[in-house]
Amino acid sequence: PPGVMRPSRGGGALCVPAGPGALVLWMDTPPSCSVIAGGPAAALACGLDDGADKLAIVFDDKTVRLHSARTGELCAEHKVPKRPTAVAWHGEWALVADKIGDVYGIRGESRVHLLGHTSSIITDMVVTPDGRFLLTADRDEKIRVTSLPKTSLIQAFCMGHSSYVTSVDTFLPHPHPAGAACPLVASASADFTVALWDAPTGRRVAALRLGPSTPGRPAAAPGAEDEDHAATAAAAAAAPADVLAAAAGGGGGGGEDDAM
Repeated sequence: PPGVMRPSRGGGALCVPAGPGALVLWMDTPPSCSVIAGGPAAALACGLDDGADKLAIVFDDKTVRLHSARTGELCAEHKVPKRPTAVAWHGEWALVADKIGDVYGIRGESRVHLLGHTSSIITDMVVTPDGRFLLTADRDEKIRVTSLPKTSLIQAFCMGHSSYVTSVDTFLPHPHPAGAACPLVASASADFTVALWDAPTGRRVAALRLGPSTPGRPAAAPGAEDEDHAATAAAAAAAPADVLAAAAGGGGGGGEDDAM
């Protein structure tokens, strides 16, 4: 599926992987764009830190690069053992997930192993705005909620999708569903649903179906035959405001779901 566009936490910029690099779209007046190019292979994912000062890009050849987001200057470069799949930031640390479910923290020349996901491919990853939890979505239809900085502690699992989770992010609807912690977790899946979750408990508070589904059909693995399927779900989580607002309000079916 295509790369997902990610905003910085402060909202001043967006980034998206493009070819052997990334595009950074600045919400200036007028808006502008920076091209971070010259990577060693195809870029798979990227992420901006909270202040949109640093950009992490991961590549198909297992390279991780940290750049200055404004100038494109290369600040650090690492190789991870397996193909990286997702990027997030926690303070000064770039978090990089890979295809066997490991997550590494990278800062400057340092790299530390943070957690393992029992060999399931991590498809997307985000840190909650308060820095308390790391959310990792995977191919096994779930989202793991891990405590930070003590990543050995699993807070909860968000379970309820019937196919692999393509995208995860945090979301603050107005008004938010009664009894839900804010911000909520928004996820999109190849089952054509977008869901909202309460991260500390793993409880699903709303869901919205965006397209057709076949009851009882086995979950399909991502591949050429279902790129459009996965891209639809990924796009829904990348820009969820109107869709998720409808889900939070019960529009489109799916309402509150206490029993997972």
